Amino acid sequence: MEISRRTDYACRILIELASRPDGGRVSARELATVIGVQHPFARRIVTQMAAAGLVDTRRGAHGGVGLARRANTITLNDVIVVMEGGVSLNLCVRDPSACERSPRCPVHTVWNNAGRIVIQYLDDCTIGDLAALAAAEADAR
Repeated sequence: MEISRRTDYACRILIELASRPDGGRVSARELATVIGVQHPFARRIVTQMAAAGLVDTRRGAHGGVGLARRANTITLNDVIVVMEGGVSLNLCVRDPSACERSPRCPVHTVWNNAGRIVIQYLDDCTIGDLAALAAAEADAR
């Protein structure tokens, strides 16, 4: 399993938003600049996250992009589900009917259990935690 650039940038966008004082809103263009990605790409990521309820977008003088809910309630697993469709170490875990051996395959059980462990770990990592870590690292510099 490899996380796509879209998912990596989605995490960066969410951490940047969580780092804004008092939930300050920012334009997609500014987010693109801060995370170092082209504006159209950032806008597509923001649109996908807005449709899933991770971010909120508004037009106008006090508009922009903001978190749709508190940063400590958004997990890395939430982001991966929105951007990638979820964690899956092998096709047979996502769709057991894809392999006729799945019901009796000893490796299938390993992939399934490992996937559950990864998902649990990602559910324990919140955007709020990562924003706090980024702030602490910035202060240490």
